[in-house]
Amino acid sequence: MGSYFKSCLPSEARPAEAASSSISNLHRFLKHTTPRVSAHVLSKTQVRRTRLQGVRCFEEGFFSLNDLWDSFEEWSAYGVGVPILLDRNESVMQYYVPYLSGIQLYSHSIRPRLGDDSGSEMDYRDSNSETSSCDGELERLHDQSTLMLSDTEENVREAETLIFEYFESAPPSLRVPLSEKIKELSARFYGLRNLCSNDLSQSSWLSVAWYPIYRIPTGRTLKDLAACFLTYHSISTLLKDDQSKPLEVHSWHGDHVLLNAFGLTCYKLRGPVWLSAGTIGNSNCSFLQRSSEQWLRHVNVHHPDFEYFKSHYTPVYQGAYKCEMAHPVRKGCRDMKR
Repeated sequence: MGSYFKSCLPSEARPAEAASSSISNLHRFLKHTTPRVSAHVLSKTQVRRTRLQGVRCFEEGFFSLNDLWDSFEEWSAYGVGVPILLDRNESVMQYYVPYLSGIQLYSHSIRPRLGDDSGSEMDYRDSNSETSSCDGELERLHDQSTLMLSDTEENVREAETLIFEYFESAPPSLRVPLSEKIKELSARFYGLRNLCSNDLSQSSWLSVAWYPIYRIPTGRTLKDLAACFLTYHSISTLLKDDQSKPLEVHSWHGDHVLLNAFGLTCYKLRGPVWLSAGTIGNSNCSFLQRSSEQWLRHVNVHHPDFEYFKSHYTPVYQGAYKCEMAHPVRKGCRDMKR
């Protein structure tokens, strides 16, 4: 799956530094809503484990799902502020609350060659590591799953096992913020808390719905700021051994990792405010829209929020630039009905 993400983000999505006036508001939204998660270093035993499975982790590091959800805690309670530049250099701080829209967790399962006991009894945990992988939890989950594995492979037989999925279908007005939803779901599936990114195969992903709640200063009504967004994020740090480059959807910075969006879908997007001519982030708009749709086809799932957003769009034009993003019907995001 690493090849899918190899060129997932165009170069303009990761500018080194640029003047604030040259960056589109859509780009600012993506920057300020990117999850920033504490990163951990794999123990030597964990590195050996992943290599035995024919996979490895970029930078030999990982993050825990528990830390991922913690990164949404404050945003879920108060919203995340996004600076929006309006006409005549006027600016406001628009706040968005994250909601869990969809998630799928896959594990990377292997079975040794028949008669080969190498590694079968290896202790994959490091007694000195406080952030070891959750082998016991994965073993229990695998026992509950039916794996379609071939008996003819030479060394290892591998498959991706779907161990958890959830797709929100309730109208936005009836939803609870992401952190609260995770607490609810983890009471039924503990893996949402104790699994790590290196336990999950490359088909594991997360979609977050972002709805506007208020802005500072309040001022006049700005319909252009009523846009709602779906962002898509990879939550696996595994790579195949033949991959020479890291996942471009993950940016590693010392003790933390940024989970950049590899897909984006919008509802109620209006071009002039979000996609000003000549700003960084314009071509990224259509690219990320296509990427999210291609990804959902790849994993072969029905994502209710995506289907709703997609069914209410018309192309948005900004000068000679066309962005095929969602466009609204005459309803507020919180009043959407299926």
